[in-house]
Amino acid sequence: MEKEFIKNIDRSVTLNVTGGKIDSFREIEKTTGTVRVYENGCIGVAGCLGEPNEEELTK
Repeated sequence: MEKEFIKNIDRSVTLNVTGGKIDSFREIEKTTGTVRVYENGCIGVAGCLGEPNEEELTK
């Protein structure tokens, strides 16, 4: 069995500017996880939002 584990962390910043001044600021961090399993010519894929648990996704 071959397995790929991918963990991705995306960060974004959003600014709202009114009248030339910043009036709000938002910073977001999203974590996702994906496992792909290859065995006997078949592919299985599992994914999650939040901190991934590789063992749980592989099951």
